Amino acid sequence: MKPALQLRLGQSLTLTPQLRQAIRLLQLSSIELEAEINLALESNPLLEETDDDGPLAPDDIPVAASENAAPDQQAEAAESSVEVDESVYEAEAFDWDDELPRTNAAASGEDNRDLTPTDEGGLLAHLLWQLNLTPMSDRDRAIGRVIIDALDDNGYLQESAESLFAAVSTDFAVDAGEIEAVRRLIQHFDPVGVASRTLSECLTVQLHALSADTPGRRLALGIAADALEVLAKSGAERVAKQFGVSLADVEVAIKLIRSLDPRPGSQYASSVVEYVSPDAYAYR
Repeated sequence: MKPALQLRLGQSLTLTPQLRQAIRLLQLSSIELEAEINLALESNPLLEETDDDGPLAPDDIPVAASENAAPDQQAEAAESSVEVDESVYEAEAFDWDDELPRTNAAASGEDNRDLTPTDEGGLLAHLLWQLNLTPMSDRDRAIGRVIIDALDDNGYLQESAESLFAAVSTDFAVDAGEIEAVRRLIQHFDPVGVASRTLSECLTVQLHALSADTPGRRLALGIAADALEVLAKSGAERVAKQFGVSLADVEVAIKLIRSLDPRPGSQYASSVVEYVSPDAYAYR
């Protein structure tokens, strides 16, 4: 057989010197432990024995813990303990009440995300909720349901136009233009950019939703439509030469593009991430 190197992962219990010493000290009696401590103090001049706190004063001894305490004193100690427990309960009740103003503030409209059923149903329920609130015909609503059902977790439409047409044509007589019109409408739902087929289209829809006077919006639209690959491979200088603008203008447009969400549906993902704890760690 030829010699070879193999990497294997296993578990083993190693008795370190600290663990051996701890096991040995746990087996000692009180007299042997005191002798061990005195030996360590004599052999190591850097160690010194610190004096423990002196005996407690009679007033410092808990009355409830004393076996010889009078019944009246034990009753007073029990009442004091009950008072402490009640204060703890009052603090917990105050914490629960402290959460109410924020809930009422969300219900008043300060945070619109709490008003939508996104936490329970995810992206699908959130989009269907908006679709049902949008005034449209039954045929367009059926097209919208088919498009929303075909979205992935990131909010992109991966199904082809032929498959969408086949799914809708079973109930209604539609054409490709109607399906595309409903898809364009869903792209402006919240989150903006869903139902897009490519990253370029998703970013373009989000840029069109911004105000026309947003700094760098016009150049960002050109980059999102034609120069995303050039930007990723060659950098901002190549993009500046392609569009004939200054590097500072390109940096402003890039900053605007980075503020967009390339995966608009991920923020409404209903799947829970499960973390796996490793059985062992390997260090170099």
